[in-house]
Amino acid sequence: MSVSFRLGRGLGALIPMLLMSSLAMADPPPPARSLTLSRALSLAHENNQVAEAARMRIGEAQGVLTTASVLLVRNPRLSFETGPRSSNTAGTSLDLGIRLQQRFEIAGQRSRRRALARAQLAATRASAEDVQRVIDLAVAQTFYSALTSQRRLTLFEESEHLATQLRDIAGRRVNAGEGVPLEIATARIRLAEAQRRRIMARVAGQTALVRLATLLGMPASPELALQGDLPGAENVLSGQALLARAVEGRPDLAAATRRVDAAREAVRLANSEAWPDVTIGVSLRREGDEEIALAGLRVPIPFFQRNQGERQRSRAALQRRQAEATALRLQVESEASQALLAYEQARLAVDLYDAEVLRAQDESVSLLETAFAAGEIGIADVIVMQREVLVGRQGYLAARQALALARAALLAAAHLSQTQALSGAQ
Repeated sequence: MSVSFRLGRGLGALIPMLLMSSLAMADPPPPARSLTLSRALSLAHENNQVAEAARMRIGEAQGVLTTASVLLVRNPRLSFETGPRSSNTAGTSLDLGIRLQQRFEIAGQRSRRRALARAQLAATRASAEDVQRVIDLAVAQTFYSALTSQRRLTLFEESEHLATQLRDIAGRRVNAGEGVPLEIATARIRLAEAQRRRIMARVAGQTALVRLATLLGMPASPELALQGDLPGAENVLSGQALLARAVEGRPDLAAATRRVDAAREAVRLANSEAWPDVTIGVSLRREGDEEIALAGLRVPIPFFQRNQGERQRSRAALQRRQAEATALRLQVESEASQALLAYEQARLAVDLYDAEVLRAQDESVSLLETAFAAGEIGIADVIVMQREVLVGRQGYLAARQALALARAALLAAAHLSQTQALSGAQ
């Protein structure tokens, strides 16, 4: 067992056994799957369906770009005409006609559509990356919560063991005529409380494992043996450096910027579409014995329809996208600042539990048992002090968990890898 958690010697070997027993089935369970945080993140990248769906949107955006890159929006139109011609002098003959028409855009609409599609594709890629960032944060925090639940289960197992010893000591004191039956009843109540907390901790651990498995795209009830420890305090980036890294690297902010670019290209496209398209056509006709070749040009007159509505809509959409990007930038800066403050606060809370405090927690338990067995203190004093020690150990574990969760949030706020050390993020 890691000394940093001060959960008692010899209990570290019980963690896998407790985990296996909590997930026991009718048949012997399969061997537990070992899982580190790094492996969990890799599985989330491979199997998480939410992230996969976000990546699939990239293919959809690429299809839009392919459509926008077509040389001409409309295909040529080929038409045939035929019919009889009657004449008093020449009799009846057959007229034939063939016509080919092609509509052309003359205001650069194709290049505008391609620019719009490229910006949308870039925004979609950045959005997919941001989805993975959020999932990585959820995986890291759920992993730390599951790891804490296992540590808490071990802590309550030890508390139950101490309560059992207290009940046995009380029984021996009564049998020796040195105690009263009330001590046994009180010790049994204490043991029941310890057993209830142990059951609750086991359920909490199982729940955390199910949540983690869902994030990893695994079955809802996997056999997982988590490896690793809750991270300790580290040196972090300065506030200004952290804000700069968040603003430069956050994919959600990059996606918002690309959406502004797309909206700007949409305005340009709407303006270009106010220009009329021209249609060029050639035709070949045979009328009796005569063959006639013609070429024509058709130009709509933009008297009523000048794409007014779409131009107005696209300008409003651009203003909205710009406002959203500005608001998101402020939100990203605020999130990074809050994450840094939360981490510093969590680190200060962990620092309160120095080596002397942790050693005093361990020593108090053994001293209480010795004093009660010798009749120096009553069982009520032992129970009160045991609860105080348990609260202290739970507080330290909660502080370590809060530090781990704040660390994960800080890394996500700056768009850094969840396996990266904060001290190396300079």
